[in-house]
Amino acid sequence: MTCGNVSRRTVPTLLLAVTLVLAACSSARPAPPTQPSGAALQQPARRTHIDIIGGESTETFWLFGARDSTQTHFVDTGLTSTNATNLEVFPVLVEEVPSFEKGTWTIDDPSGRMRVTFKLRPNLRWHDGTPFTSADFKFGWEVAVDPKVPVAERTTVGLVESIETPDDRTIVINWKAPFRFGAAFQKQDMRQLARHLMEPVYREAVRTDDYTQFLNHAHFNREFVGIGPYRLTNFADPTDWSMEAFDGFALGRPKIDSIRYRVVEDENAVLTSFLADAVHVSFAAGGIQAAMTLKEQWESAGRGKVNITPLSSSYVHPSLNLWLQDDRVRKGLLHAIDRQEVNNILYGGYSQVMNMPLNPYDPRFPQADQAATKYPYDVARAQQLLESAGWRRGADGVLANAQGQRFSIEYRAQAGSGPQGREQAVVIDAWKQVGVDTQIANLSSSALRDPANRGRWAGVARGGGNVSVAEWEERWHSGSIPIEEKRWLGDNVSRYSSLRVDALIDELNSARTPRARQDQIVVEVMRQWTMDLPTFPLVYSVDILPVKKGLNGPVPRVISGSHGVQNWNVYEWTLTE
Repeated sequence: MTCGNVSRRTVPTLLLAVTLVLAACSSARPAPPTQPSGAALQQPARRTHIDIIGGESTETFWLFGARDSTQTHFVDTGLTSTNATNLEVFPVLVEEVPSFEKGTWTIDDPSGRMRVTFKLRPNLRWHDGTPFTSADFKFGWEVAVDPKVPVAERTTVGLVESIETPDDRTIVINWKAPFRFGAAFQKQDMRQLARHLMEPVYREAVRTDDYTQFLNHAHFNREFVGIGPYRLTNFADPTDWSMEAFDGFALGRPKIDSIRYRVVEDENAVLTSFLADAVHVSFAAGGIQAAMTLKEQWESAGRGKVNITPLSSSYVHPSLNLWLQDDRVRKGLLHAIDRQEVNNILYGGYSQVMNMPLNPYDPRFPQADQAATKYPYDVARAQQLLESAGWRRGADGVLANAQGQRFSIEYRAQAGSGPQGREQAVVIDAWKQVGVDTQIANLSSSALRDPANRGRWAGVARGGGNVSVAEWEERWHSGSIPIEEKRWLGDNVSRYSSLRVDALIDELNSARTPRARQDQIVVEVMRQWTMDLPTFPLVYSVDILPVKKGLNGPVPRVISGSHGVQNWNVYEWTLTE
């Protein structure tokens, strides 16, 4: 008899001896055969299953293409991971996190090179049962540094000079310079690749200089073989796929047996799914309207909990537009936006105005906030700054410069996204009040990821992302600016270039930099960033995490991105109802 979704356990039934006694009371049927004394009949362990909804699909589970670090975390993992509630790094595939104290993390003073040694746990296996070795990790790095493989972010892999594998369980990474994340990089920064499956294909690609078969190989999506807590069972449709608990996971078999992951972009459909008890938890799916309705109708009835946390960012990014390269124009346009109204409309007031790319839960936030330059809602100041940059209203009310060019720009966002559409409407209306003619140029989510549209645009584009200090190099260092030679890859899409900020980020990322100096650098970067104002920060995007009653484990995180995925502890989740 099925009793619904409950924790996986073995439940004893009636002893056969009791059955024999009852049977003896009936002469209509013979007694069943006896068993040895003390033997008990046991029910098979009841399987547990959960349904998850996400807001975006992923095309790959490795390091290139349109990838999602949360979805990847189900089926693959890194040497280490991060507790998203307290930011502590913990070992996963390795026995311990390297440290200076234990001699597994060293820096050579004369050369400045750094050496970090990891020891893999014994008896690790890929999902297909093949032994996992240090050579798999080295192979993953070798592929990731190949310029002909379109890895989205090479910051970490590019800092590695060489990798040694003296035995199957030892990984020695030789870094070109001291790097403070040298022992704590995450799976999205650098990780293994199944050598037994992909090395022949990769070597052939290198030999022929034709990478088509390698890059399009089914291993990277529908036939992915990883080493994470769950193994892929069905990925025919990237918007609706399934996985099973992996018995050989490094930290122990997950407690929930199977998971179905669906991508649902329509927030009404997300709301309906929760109200119908058809989903247990959702990640980055549904907006604040659905969340508030769930609080009123679902949480209040004791059916679950809706967690709303200001966490990541919401920007309007300039790119190639020459007019927006004038900081007076950028500052004037930001003064023109009532960002508290954006918060009210988008998040029902649950979030807060964003002045800088720093997590509000970061302990250095209060000091950085004091040092930051602010651009409060002030239409008169906006008009003053725009006029000082040579822009004055024409007869039609639209700003024009001395050359007679009208201030008309395109604004790109994701088509069909309710939250982005509402945000876009507020910004367009605010800029109209100061004389900017803004044209909507929205694209579908797949078109936004297309290389033809990636990394540059003529006007502005809606953007978001993590505000973790660990990702500043990717988002604000000039080395991460998308350019044609890099296939327009790179997360510094606002094209921010500051020699001072570059130098500060480089110093911040050095393993030699003491913690007290790191804290000073964070404040200095935010002081300079807000003075330069390379982009338009609006409000902190909220992390919405509805969790159905009975599912234990998903908790609000204090950091987003690859260093703080929502399912960081999925192998510990349990289902009690």
